[in-house]
Amino acid sequence: MVNNILALRYREDIALKRIAGTTRTYFTVCLLLMFLSLFSLFPKQTEAQRSTKASRMDRMVAPALIPGTRSEMNTPGFWIGMHPFPDKVVLNGDGIREFNEAIRNDLKITHDLASYPSTAAGKDLQAALLRDLASLSGRKLYLSGGKPVNHAVLKPIEQNMGLTGIPREIKVRYGFVVKSAEQRRLPTAERFYPGMIGREFDMLQELVLDIGVPLAILHTSGDGKWHYVVAPHCEGWIADDHLAGCTFAAMRYYLKNTECIVVTSVRGDIYLNPTLTAYYDRVKMGARLPMVKEHGSSAVEITIPRRNKDGSCLFVSGYLRRKDVNKGYLAYTPRNMILQAFEFLNYPYGWGDLNGEQDCSSFIRRVFATVGIELPRNSRFQSRSGKPIAGFDRNTPLEKRLETLKAQGIGGITLLGMKGHIMLYLGMVDGAPYAIQAMWSYTDRVGKKEALKVVNRIVVTDLFLGKDTSDGSYISRVGTISNVEK
Repeated sequence: MVNNILALRYREDIALKRIAGTTRTYFTVCLLLMFLSLFSLFPKQTEAQRSTKASRMDRMVAPALIPGTRSEMNTPGFWIGMHPFPDKVVLNGDGIREFNEAIRNDLKITHDLASYPSTAAGKDLQAALLRDLASLSGRKLYLSGGKPVNHAVLKPIEQNMGLTGIPREIKVRYGFVVKSAEQRRLPTAERFYPGMIGREFDMLQELVLDIGVPLAILHTSGDGKWHYVVAPHCEGWIADDHLAGCTFAAMRYYLKNTECIVVTSVRGDIYLNPTLTAYYDRVKMGARLPMVKEHGSSAVEITIPRRNKDGSCLFVSGYLRRKDVNKGYLAYTPRNMILQAFEFLNYPYGWGDLNGEQDCSSFIRRVFATVGIELPRNSRFQSRSGKPIAGFDRNTPLEKRLETLKAQGIGGITLLGMKGHIMLYLGMVDGAPYAIQAMWSYTDRVGKKEALKVVNRIVVTDLFLGKDTSDGSYISRVGTISNVEK
């Protein structure tokens, strides 16, 4: 409580001093004091809490077949076969464009870089950077060697952020990702872990951006090694050598190319020659790249951005396996969504795409990207996208939850949101709801005790999972049901 009061006083003081026109130095000092005291106002990440919880509970490896599921449920055909209209087009191209525009206008969390403004407010960027610092201050975090993250660790990072060098009006620069790039909350490659053991969660990791992702570049770190960028789904820092700058006109021309391929495999390797031997980088499901031409049945030629020695962008040919891509977006049908989701089955979980994998929201976002739907990065905002069906609290009876899903849930297009997590609904079997999800762990009862069963992969689950534990079942924790449609 004391920290909360101090934080509010600092924020009031800063506002008054800014109105009074005091110096930028005073403003920066006050901001620094603010982020050191704000930590108690920010909630922890749910999945990261589970990692910390693991240190206090017995940790066990979950069985290959999650309890409540049958082996035939691990095939897309099982769910397609029971679907009432698997090939119905949910939204056509125009409908998807309207859907994406509605998300940008309503949630204001995704960005159309082809129409991004040429200037940005410096005070807004300063506020965003300070929020990121404040959300980490005071938390029990550790570096890879076990050293705690404290003021001595954060101070040089804060200085490198160059807060005092942010102008009142920022002239936006533009560019592209030229190598798979980790987008970070702070300008450092250091990992910040929530426990002294285990390396499943890095609290600085946002996501991994594919080659060809457009960027609005707002700021550069003091050492010149990091840039704060706005990408279509997220904002954060990426390393300098993973991007290349270009003009706004060049970016628009690249993005407006109508002849494109979309990656439909979980991963697609990019090569620099048509015989597919000179490996360059990889992209993940949902990536969209301009197509040049097909090379028989084995390869497709695409245009990719690369970096000149001076940091500017040049466009060259790259090549992908033909079977890893589709010409244009897939039709938005329940069948295609189920098929694409099952491409990920048993692939590892990766918080913020750590180690090149995917977490719950990244999994959902990439599946829907194959049809051109641009969902937000965060599970909380994903659950608010589309047509809301129901909202629940922990007191909502189980019967009402099940009745709602049975009546209005649609396999392949219904999202089930809970605190810090999101799942794709598949259907009901013998009165039990099922979903496919990127899951790190679940709590299970082992004898008289509870244990954390580590799944660490994408799985099909019965949503009664965990019903006899203190956490409760997944269905009892679902807070929102929404359909990805207008």
